[in-house]
Amino acid sequence: MTRYRGLAAVLVGVGMLGVIGTSAGDISGTGNRNEAQRFGLLSFLFKDAPVDDAQAVVLTVSGLELLDNAGKVRQAYTIDPPRTLDVLQLQGGLSETLLDGVEAPVGRYQQLRLLVETPPADCQNLAPPFAAYVDVAGTHYPLVLPAGDQSGLTFRGDIDVRADEQHAYMIDLDLRQAITRRGHSGCYTLRPALRVAAVAASGAVAGRIDADWLNADHCDTGHSPGDGAAVYAFAGYAVQPSDIGPGNNNPLATANLSGPNEVGDFSYRLDYLPAGAYTLALTCQAGRDDVEQKDRLVFDASASVDIDAQQLTPLDFSLP
Repeated sequence: MTRYRGLAAVLVGVGMLGVIGTSAGDISGTGNRNEAQRFGLLSFLFKDAPVDDAQAVVLTVSGLELLDNAGKVRQAYTIDPPRTLDVLQLQGGLSETLLDGVEAPVGRYQQLRLLVETPPADCQNLAPPFAAYVDVAGTHYPLVLPAGDQSGLTFRGDIDVRADEQHAYMIDLDLRQAITRRGHSGCYTLRPALRVAAVAASGAVAGRIDADWLNADHCDTGHSPGDGAAVYAFAGYAVQPSDIGPGNNNPLATANLSGPNEVGDFSYRLDYLPAGAYTLALTCQAGRDDVEQKDRLVFDASASVDIDAQQLTPLDFSLP
């Protein structure tokens, strides 16, 4: 299989930071409700980060489920009609509201499932239009779930709901880790490379990248400056950075570079990281990162940083 080069995106949930989204339309929820049970409120937004090669990444979202530790559905929300979104249009602070102020019974939910409509996983005799697809140079390639996993994108992450409170959570889908090309079938596979974090307990980090970092002989320059370069965020201080692959200490999140600016430098930004210690590492070989193998990427620089909740922490990568 071939990984789709340079693809990275974000799904973000719950707008408690002044993010403006559009209405989610008709939403219904189901669960084991009784009059004695207490409820809190949940909302979910949809947001994206820049990518290199795709002109569109389209998903059709039909609902979201809250699951317990054993995988049993405790609360389900249906979005009717389903929302078809080009996530690449949701950049620069833009977002779409998926669920807004929906009730959830008080308690802790250990897993979530994002319900997405996709073409059949066997990729046989598929013809557009597709419910989910990647647009590359004007050609729509079907985006499917792994065979045998047609229920949706299921991932772990604690959701705590307290009585009579509104709760803010984000869902982060890093398409750099999630999308692979399925051999020569003409399909791309969407894997559940997601995480969830409480927005109120999360912060951001951003900074400048000296353009000279990208001029080394080992760098992938791509078809425009900055292609193939990214910043990887690893949980903890002084972490030895590694590529994305089986058995590796995979990054919690990644960010492509933006720019260049008027002086030729680039920038990056990572949002909605849970407060704590991180190691950020810069590579100009992100386009080689195949999630299904160890690629031995060169990381040109790394630095440790503390990220505080509700704060934007600056961290530049400048040449010595």
